[in-house]
Amino acid sequence: MIEYVMKRTGEKSAWVFGWMGAFLWVLILGLVEMNRHEYVSGLVLLALWAASCYLVFRYAPWRSPNIRYWQLMLPLYGLLALLVLILYVFIVGINDASRYSYFLLAALPLLLPLFIMGMRRWSTPPSGGDGQ
Repeated sequence: MIEYVMKRTGEKSAWVFGWMGAFLWVLILGLVEMNRHEYVSGLVLLALWAASCYLVFRYAPWRSPNIRYWQLMLPLYGLLALLVLILYVFIVGINDASRYSYFLLAALPLLLPLFIMGMRRWSTPPSGGDGQ
């Protein structure tokens, strides 16, 4: 069992690269803003991307094997939701934000991992298969 918990490199890669991919747009927007000589917004976006990188590794399930996945994913989803809302307000504008708020419904499928695997823990092997 201990050997199984220590390996799992595929799951570790999926966690890290999946979340890093979810926040990649923040890095790209930060670099675009820096290129446009909008240094304040660019640095803020780059700092938020760095914070997301920190949270991805801070709340990695192998660091807290007995905590349920949904508890580990909440801070990451919270930061992602905050970033999307901030970007949404900047693009649409504060006055028109309520008019186009139904577009945020398109983001609901992003929450599926909370319901599909949220009750799992890193310390328990996935059900089915041979556990490898």
